[in-house]
Amino acid sequence: MIKGHKAILFDLDGTLIDSKKDLIIAVNNTMEEFGYAPLDRELILRYVGNGIRQLLADCSKEKYILKNMVKWFISFYRKHLIDNTKPYPDIIKVLTILKEKGVKMAVVTNKMTELSNIILNDLNMSKFFDAVSGGDLFLKKPNPELIIKTADKLNSESYVMIGDSENDIIAGKIAEFQTAAALWGLRPPALLKSLHPDYILTKVENILEVV
Repeated sequence: MIKGHKAILFDLDGTLIDSKKDLIIAVNNTMEEFGYAPLDRELILRYVGNGIRQLLADCSKEKYILKNMVKWFISFYRKHLIDNTKPYPDIIKVLTILKEKGVKMAVVTNKMTELSNIILNDLNMSKFFDAVSGGDLFLKKPNPELIIKTADKLNSESYVMIGDSENDIIAGKIAEFQTAAALWGLRPPALLKSLHPDYILTKVENILEVV
């Protein structure tokens, strides 16, 4: 396996942070406000990772989502971004080690850039990253544009994309980056393994093995 990657691209939700509870609350608040029944926790989490509009479309089973529904979700969620959200255990320790080694790092997420920056700032994680790009800046993953454009900002020789969803692994492969599947996140490990990423990360400390 090739080592010596100079830059790491991280997904956010399910990879760096455990945001499940706050997302579930925000989704069900929005569903109830617009006349839909609240949804089961596992069903909501199955839909997380494709951006707000798609999340609400999947949860409501509506092809076309009202702008007011999206605005309501964003307004509510913005007020509760880190009520329960926190970095996964050992993430801060690992990011600190990588930063001390001089590894360039960025966050590439289908979440809105503004909300991502607020979360990272409030959790005191912004200091670790050279760039933060959300799905409102470029085409969302699994399209590779988001990670390619972000990688360009890091100006490194090689890259590894670390994430917990099929979107991350597929986008990384299309971009011809190394890929690493974070098995502690939202997607079933079997699904991620079936995509044949370059690295299988069973615990957070395994991130250190890709550089």
